[in-house]
Amino acid sequence: MPSLPTLPWTDWSPTRASIHPLLKMMEHVRLHVSPPRNHWWHITLYPVPEGFTTGPIPSGAAGNLPFSITLHIPASCFIVTDFRGDATRVPIETGMAFGHIWERLLRALPTEGATVGASDDRAVFEKGPDVSGEVAWDADHADAFRHIMGWVAGVLETFSGRSYAKTSPVHLFPHHMDMALTRFSGRRLKELSEPEGAGVEYEHEIISFGFWMGDDNVPDPSFYGYAWPSPEGAEGGALSPEAARWDTSGPRPMALLSWEDVRLSGDPRQAALDFLESTFQALATGPGWDMDALAVPPISTW
Repeated sequence: MPSLPTLPWTDWSPTRASIHPLLKMMEHVRLHVSPPRNHWWHITLYPVPEGFTTGPIPSGAAGNLPFSITLHIPASCFIVTDFRGDATRVPIETGMAFGHIWERLLRALPTEGATVGASDDRAVFEKGPDVSGEVAWDADHADAFRHIMGWVAGVLETFSGRSYAKTSPVHLFPHHMDMALTRFSGRRLKELSEPEGAGVEYEHEIISFGFWMGDDNVPDPSFYGYAWPSPEGAEGGALSPEAARWDTSGPRPMALLSWEDVRLSGDPRQAALDFLESTFQALATGPGWDMDALAVPPISTW
């Protein structure tokens, strides 16, 4: 089994600055073309072995048949695939302006597929996301990012299958470049007498888990978990493994486990799963989630 790569923030931040605008281009297409989904799930991307994909986007005049966009990191290109299976490559090379890449991606979209919704302004769509600058990525760092996020997605998929709760897909939010998975208790905030101003994405009681690759404020790539609303005393909940901790510097307590602590543990997969499960137990028990009813029994008992 190949070893898991390390990718410190200080090493990979220039490459992140190149990958982020490319993901935002894919998000921009999904935002303007994909049918709206609850919780903004129509703008997210999905991990695949090559990198990330929009998945099928059902839109357009050709019988609502789909197309997709994949960021193929090893091949340094976008691949646009139409419903016939025909694929068009859009190269991504060091020194290319992001504006130029967007123009080429826009031209590669199938004319019968990339039909902007009636409520959208075509000019806004064609202008593209607000990106500037040039590609300047390190191929090894970009591939380490792909490797880490693909591995993390597998862990989150395993954890996802352990609960009967309404659960989001395992997906990437391009804005923060975090891989996320959210569980819902089924209760709405008005039932919980929460103050107004929570935002559309927080109209439901949730526990969200994920992984992000670090930023200037939290430079360590880390698994995370938090609840909304945050139960009183959440930061006192027991976490596993021992290296996991609570961060109380933000608006709500957040459980954290650094990538290095996972990577260097004796069993990285089990360490990550233990963190996710202990975070769920710490955040769900107090508010009264029905833990027994939500737990999926071992497959041997099916």
